[in-house]
Order: sequence, then C-alpha cells, then structure tokens
Amino acid sequence: MNATASLNTFKEVGGVSKQQIQLIERCSQKQLWSNRVQVKFLRLARTIADLNKEVIVTEEALWEAMTYQRKPLNKALVQKRLL
Repeated sequence: MNATASLNTFKEVGGVSKQQIQLIERCSQKQLWSNRVQVKFLRLARTIADLNKEVIVTEEALWEAMTYQRKPLNKALVQKRLL
C-alpha cells in the first residue's frame, strides 16, 4: 500500500492521526510543499514506523521523515512558529 498510497488513503487508513495530518498541512503551508511532497513525507514516516515495528505512525517517525529533505526542518523552530 505504501508505494501507491495517496494523501486521502493516508488520511483514511494509513495509521496517521488527524493531528499528524494537520501538522503536515500546517508545515506545508509554511514551507510551500505540494501534495506530492506531503505524501512523500507520509510514505517515509510510514516506512520508518514499519522498520521500528510500530502499528501506527509515531510523532518521532513523522518528524524524522520531515528532516530528510534538501532544507531540513528544525523541529523546535517549526513548533514555535505553529503555536
């Protein structure tokens, strides 16, 4: 499923919480990410969670996925901006 999952699929059955989807959406607005980039992060977070034998995507897996990009996110800075 992970290789072909769309953003809607992740929202419905991807083991991603509503709060995590909202975090991705808020970050994407600030960083000007496309839906394609959002899906890549969710796929990577799902893979990280799978490798850690997690049933659901953890916050740590999501943050780790978002740090693997050309301009990595600083978790503390992003959380400060989103509050």
